[in-house]
Order: sequence, then C-alpha cells, then structure tokens
Amino acid sequence: MVHHVIWKRVPDHGIEYCEVTFGAAMRIKGNLICANDNGRFSVQYTVLCDQDGSTRQVEVRVQQEQGHTTLNVERDHLNRWTLNGLELSELNGIKDIDIGVTPATNLLPIHRLKLEVGQSAQFDAAWIRFPELTLQPMKQQYERVGANTYIYKSIESGYTAKVYVDANGIVTDYEGEWQQV
Repeated sequence: MVHHVIWKRVPDHGIEYCEVTFGAAMRIKGNLICANDNGRFSVQYTVLCDQDGSTRQVEVRVQQEQGHTTLNVERDHLNRWTLNGLELSELNGIKDIDIGVTPATNLLPIHRLKLEVGQSAQFDAAWIRFPELTLQPMKQQYERVGANTYIYKSIESGYTAKVYVDANGIVTDYEGEWQQV
C-alpha cells in the first residue's frame, strides 16, 4: 500500500512531496525544498525499514547554495550504525532515524511503538541535524494523548509539539512546523 503526501512548511517557505510504502517492510521517500534563515536548499531522502519498523538504510542528498552533500546511513542486525561507511558507536542500539527537516520520520517510532492512548515511551533516535548535516543520538519521547494525537518531546532541549496523524501514523499536522495539504 502506497500513500502520497504533500506537506507545506508553516514558519517559513517550504514544501515536501513524500511517498510512504507499507508492506513486508516500510519505505519512505521524500523530496523537499525550503528557504529559511539558513538559506535555500533541497533535500531528497529514502528510508528503508525492516519488518519490525526499525530503520535499516537511509540516503539523504542535500543541495545547498554552496554545493551538495550525500549522507549514507546504515544500521545492521546488531543495531550498529555507520555514516558513509564509518561506524558511529554512540548510536549503537538505536532503531529509528530522525531526519530533522521532515515530518516523515515521525512515522517510524509511532508505527514501531504502537502506543495506546495514555501511554508514552522514551527512546534514542539517530538525529540528522540541519543545516549542520551531523548524525547524533537524541533522546525523544512520544505520548499518545488521543486516537490520532501525540505529544512529541525532545528530552535534551525540552522542545515539545503536538503531532496529529492519520490512521496509518502519517503526520497530518506537526504543530507550528508542517501541515499536510
């Protein structure tokens, strides 16, 4: 089953087209363009997950005014992560990628954790920061407060936002950041 989504960026100028494929494994493929205080850029990404919904492979290509960068991220069956072939031991044990410029990867922990209303969970995600294009662990929390509503929290920074999703867990509204069109 394939779902096509378009999001618009709320606080600045941006739009994203995303394709989410559910099946024996999940694939998320997106293309976004954005202009903000960090300049103008485009991001193309593909996330491949295994059968339990954990990230397996990620490719991110970023085109900025000063050039382009490609990040190849992989997680093996022992939950070891590599970035462009170099092992990142600080990410060992992590299951989810968080591509910081898109609401698409919020789907991954929502889908994998299958929280009931009233439940919450904390975990570490492998976070691709923008515009730095670094990969680092980030402690996150999701709390399911309604049938289609979650509270997302970054534990380190204290940032919180309501995240509204459809029946498949795909973001429809990321408070103050993205809205589905």
